[in-house]
Amino acid sequence: MNDIEVNFTHFLDGYLQAFIAEHAALGFEGLSDAQTGAKAFLPLLKVYTPLLTDGDATLASVVGSSRCLVLLGGPGSGKSVGLRHLMLSLATSLCAGRTTLPLPLLCSLSEVARALPHDPVDDFDHLLSFILRPFADAGLLTETLQALLLQRKLLLCLDGLDAVRAVAEPVDVGLPSPRQRLVEAIKRLPQVYRKASVVVSCRTHAYTQGPLLPPEEGWRVRHLLPFDDAQVRQSLKRWYLAMTGAADQGEMLAQWLHQPDGQQVRRLTGSPQLLATLFVRTYNPHGALGLRSTLPQELTDALLTMYGEQAFVEPDLVRYLAQRIEMPALPFADRLRLAERLGRTGDPRLPVQLEAWRATLAQLDGAGYWCAMPAGTYQIGGWGAGEAPADVDLASFWLARYPLTVAQYAPFVAEGYGDEAEQWWTPEGWRWKLEHGSYEPAGWAEMRYAGANQPVTNLNWYEATAFCNWLNAQPGLQLPPGYRLRLPTEAEWESAAAYDQTGVRRHYPWGATPITSAHALFALERDGRAAPVGCFPAGVAPCGALDLLGNVWEWTCSDARTYPAQSGTPLVDVPYTQGFLPERATVALRGGSWHDHGALLHSGTRYRLLPDFNYRFGTRGLRLCLGPA
Repeated sequence: MNDIEVNFTHFLDGYLQAFIAEHAALGFEGLSDAQTGAKAFLPLLKVYTPLLTDGDATLASVVGSSRCLVLLGGPGSGKSVGLRHLMLSLATSLCAGRTTLPLPLLCSLSEVARALPHDPVDDFDHLLSFILRPFADAGLLTETLQALLLQRKLLLCLDGLDAVRAVAEPVDVGLPSPRQRLVEAIKRLPQVYRKASVVVSCRTHAYTQGPLLPPEEGWRVRHLLPFDDAQVRQSLKRWYLAMTGAADQGEMLAQWLHQPDGQQVRRLTGSPQLLATLFVRTYNPHGALGLRSTLPQELTDALLTMYGEQAFVEPDLVRYLAQRIEMPALPFADRLRLAERLGRTGDPRLPVQLEAWRATLAQLDGAGYWCAMPAGTYQIGGWGAGEAPADVDLASFWLARYPLTVAQYAPFVAEGYGDEAEQWWTPEGWRWKLEHGSYEPAGWAEMRYAGANQPVTNLNWYEATAFCNWLNAQPGLQLPPGYRLRLPTEAEWESAAAYDQTGVRRHYPWGATPITSAHALFALERDGRAAPVGCFPAGVAPCGALDLLGNVWEWTCSDARTYPAQSGTPLVDVPYTQGFLPERATVALRGGSWHDHGALLHSGTRYRLLPDFNYRFGTRGLRLCLGPA
């Protein structure tokens, strides 16, 4: 063994010891050591819970079987900690004498990008200088040492590609973006270091924007999965064991997440980082867990603080925030603020593009966008004194979870109001459209009606029905045989609002509790407006539908005059005749609106209007039904 090899061996031992010392502890922001009061650090090798990737393979096994790997996950999904744990395990094993394992080298790509050379020709050498910086700092980066490294198994972990700018600076006119330059440099690593494995971590959304590492050159992509219940329980027990010497409170917290109060928080704990935030917020070394009603709000605030505007771009976080809108424990003002913000960037709860509609219609188990109602005989009507009910037989059907929104209706405005759109309108509706020259709904451009996830309003019955016909005509929709998308009948709407899973009829969708501002939006002044859909989770119906009372009246496809006996029979068209005559007000609407008094709202609330009524009051919308044709 020559002098360089001897020096290299001594250096590796020191490097590995230093690596272990730097990465052995996992810090928990906001958690203090009981003895010192300083920030608490827990031993990473003891408290780490293995991460899983798509296919349920562990992160360690995927890295071990890949030469060129792109590891994707949302913010807080555990990418960086997972790589640190893997490299720490290797370093510890190497120190214990297992010399055949790869040597781990960690590099932060954001640091590399901050000092990129002007000429992209030098990018590879620049990247390499950061990866091999420990050797250079020790004065060992010689040509002979380079040759030794080329013959050694290495694990090169390049963390945080998403933190590198995807757009070139204005002063760098004509140059590729920093991210593009680093991707080109990274591609060379496995070509030069043929015994090395290279892992690049990146947030999922950022990677989909490109540039990509080429699959044809051997680059595999794997996605980290959110924590499941077993991983959540294991993490909490390990963290408590490390802090207190006992895992009991971790088990108690895991069980609480499945109780009614905790279920609102459980939705967030698929993110290891947010699970750690929950642990910190509830940790109490001297007594009971710090469980409180404000925890959902605290975790949401923590998420927004951690990620800022990025929270409304990353798909994983956007889904988390959308779930928060329907958390009763959050104050209405916070739910409304989140909903309005998501309305500006895209609300993932709502199918807008055709692919999303196809996806929702492939999930008819009642857990997604469509709420399932079983076939049966339902008592309809009889809500008022002297009003006789009727038993109505209904086939099974599905009701949309929310009223239709502005964003969902917008594609139809672009296509369904033109001169060539007659195919989607009923004959009477087309007569109305030609006579009025309508090319968009009334008040379509008014800001108070234009929130993307607000209910679409100011539609008349002809417009609502035309939308349904247009949607049915879109290619690739897989509907149950004999079913179509349409407005619900009065009987369908009422059964979904009133009946629970045991067949008991309720005065309100949520039960017998009198209506409050937690259940629905109602009794606003004349200049009010509808709220974004789904902001009143306390008002959810047994089937899962939201906003059935208040917010906007919902058109049905029933003749109001035949209620309740014939309320299960769909209308195909309604005669259009001019004039505001009472006898023309034949089409039923259900549920009330933001303008109506709460005392008028219950599961039997109904009204009737002319089919062409489209005054700009902002109180009339629609909800889709997937029912028998």
